[in-house]
Amino acid sequence: MQILYKNEPLTTIYRCDEGGIHLVTHNVNIGMQVSEFCRLHEEVQSAFLAYEANQWPSSYIALSYQTTVVCLNSSDLPELSEAMQTAVDIIQDSDGFALMETLDNSHSSGAHLSSIPEPGYKNKQQDSFRLNKN
Repeated sequence: MQILYKNEPLTTIYRCDEGGIHLVTHNVNIGMQVSEFCRLHEEVQSAFLAYEANQWPSSYIALSYQTTVVCLNSSDLPELSEAMQTAVDIIQDSDGFALMETLDNSHSSGAHLSSIPEPGYKNKQQDSFRLNKN
């Protein structure tokens, strides 16, 4: 196991012995392939930019991977963004980045980040900030 980022309790990111990347946040461990992690990183960075520009549409975010959904406060985005950027920098400097390009993800549901409507808010449209339309 290789720790890529650690700032408990919000975020720990590590690479397991099998080569997968694990994002642990709020006591939930989400394991994924390197390529999935890197795609999620791109979504988190886009969401962070929207958050910084006061354009994130909610006080909450949903981090989804397959059947797992972790709800976070949007104020967690700065640290999550930093954590994932640090991990990606380490991955890119190692053999894991080469592995990322060779993995077949055609059957993967992938990880996604989306906004969560405010309590009591009735939205008749689909989430307008769903970053990955897959």
